[in-house]
Amino acid sequence: MARIKAGSTLALVLSLAGLAQAQAQVTAERPAPGTTEMRRASQILGSTVRLNDGTGYGKVEDFVIGPDNSIDYLIVSHDNQYTALPYSVGQYNPTERVITYKVTPQVLQPLRFAPDAWPNFGDPVYVRRVQTIFPGFVRREVRVAPGAVVPPPR
Repeated sequence: MARIKAGSTLALVLSLAGLAQAQAQVTAERPAPGTTEMRRASQILGSTVRLNDGTGYGKVEDFVIGPDNSIDYLIVSHDNQYTALPYSVGQYNPTERVITYKVTPQVLQPLRFAPDAWPNFGDPVYVRRVQTIFPGFVRREVRVAPGAVVPPPR
């Protein structure tokens, strides 16, 4: 009986070691070309934001998650204020941790706000303001599965 128990324990240890090695191999793999790469919040937070002329504009301090659970806006610190920039419009370079937007600082003035006066990112007026500056920005709405029960708005 002791022999069977020792054999079972050894088999369990070896299988767990194999599983750990397999997990290490999976996490070390690079995504295949043409596939979507997932990013961690820590890779985006603290990234440098540059504008079309290559100058630094600020650092990513926070981000806003939209109703579809994707990042809608990056919150960038600039001159003791924040600027909300649509994440989907920027060009992200993960190697350099730089996000580039093809605009000038003057164009971003309507998107700036004080740290204690955040805008309502869901307000249609605000969304139109962003779309005026970034015509490619599309705010995604939540998609409800057919037959799902949605509570009425309060």
